[in-house]
Amino acid sequence: MTALAINAWLNTEHPSISLTNSITGQLIACWQGEAVQHLFDDGIITLTELHSTDRSTLSRLSHDLLLMACASSLCQRQSDGCFNCITGRLLQSYMHHKRTSVKHAAHSQPLSLAG
Repeated sequence: MTALAINAWLNTEHPSISLTNSITGQLIACWQGEAVQHLFDDGIITLTELHSTDRSTLSRLSHDLLLMACASSLCQRQSDGCFNCITGRLLQSYMHHKRTSVKHAAHSQPLSLAG
């Protein structure tokens, strides 16, 4: 059982997605308005994943959101020498690469080996 819960309110004037500790109810991260759209645009989340009942899918999605929250909480000056800026960019790059790899793998044909 994961201790993270995703709450999504998308069909409203002000859409929001929040990540909470499912045991304590404590808010961990929240995205609102354009930030929600960026999560979809960047491929971090999809409607299919949000509607999934598969525990592994929801667990992976909640962990991906946690990583994005961590990356966003780091320094945003985009300085070349700032450790927090570099760490934030690395996390964001990792998440983007991870999500695009999963999307491409889903559309790939299985390999067939001839003997």
